[in-house]
Amino acid sequence: MPRNVKEHVSVSFHFLARRHPSDFDKLVPITQAEFDEILDRVASEPDWDVDDPKHFDRLKWGSLIPLRNFTRISDSLAFGTFKAPYTGHSFDNSEKGKISAASLNQREFHYVIYRSKSGRIYVGAQYLGNYGGFGYLCDALKRKFTNSDRLETHSFRTDGVDLRNAIIKEVRVTISQNSSDITQSNIFDRSNVIVVKRKRGDLDFDAEASKSIVPIFSGAAAGKRAQLARVLNAAKLYSVSEDEIEDCSIVVQIGGSTRTIYLFEQGGFASKFPIEVPLNEDGHPLMKETRDEMRRILRDHIISKSEDI
Repeated sequence: MPRNVKEHVSVSFHFLARRHPSDFDKLVPITQAEFDEILDRVASEPDWDVDDPKHFDRLKWGSLIPLRNFTRISDSLAFGTFKAPYTGHSFDNSEKGKISAASLNQREFHYVIYRSKSGRIYVGAQYLGNYGGFGYLCDALKRKFTNSDRLETHSFRTDGVDLRNAIIKEVRVTISQNSSDITQSNIFDRSNVIVVKRKRGDLDFDAEASKSIVPIFSGAAAGKRAQLARVLNAAKLYSVSEDEIEDCSIVVQIGGSTRTIYLFEQGGFASKFPIEVPLNEDGHPLMKETRDEMRRILRDHIISKSEDI
């Protein structure tokens, strides 16, 4: 019998890296000693008591994330589970009745963490249907670092789009409200949005977009904000630093279809790799089978394509 979409098990992959303090285009390897330190802290994490008022609010809002079932496989590989919080609205439960909006609900997910020879820390986070919580997991792992300065999270996507053959129809950049706006754009909430659209027959737009924008989307993750800031400043659209750029997307036409491609690989845009694993009586994927599949995808689809091995 086909499995309900709410029961689909998948995994997204990401990596943690540290930006170089003086060269924004470079990433600094995370050392084995740092990796050992954060894994030791995960392994020795205490049990957070949901009944303790000192813990409850932090658990509810995600500043404490329970990390459990930790197993270190080797110097470079470990597995575990984490609990992501869900709160903020009430719902009815057939066994418990009305569940209060003020209550704390937690769902458990598997994760894998791996340090490559290049010094990247790869993290895979399991999802069940639409439920997951990589952002919470990432923040929890970052807090294990003695020095979390300049740590960044990057996500893997499989857009499968060859931008060399695409027609760019629109470029949309979101900039923080504190930026120096020299075009007097409208301000919504906390951001300014600048939109540049292609007009019919505008060959100059095609040429300029292909020259300045496409290489940023097609290139490596490191330094994308700095590259985009240079393009905006050179075009005299904005006076902006890379720290003020929140998001960027392009609308492209490929053949007869139109797609939106995001420049920054935030966790919400990471590709989810489906995995076929059995569920237990509580509807959660079994540990061994899930870990085996996460390890396989990490090896075959992530490391082999992103590391020089």
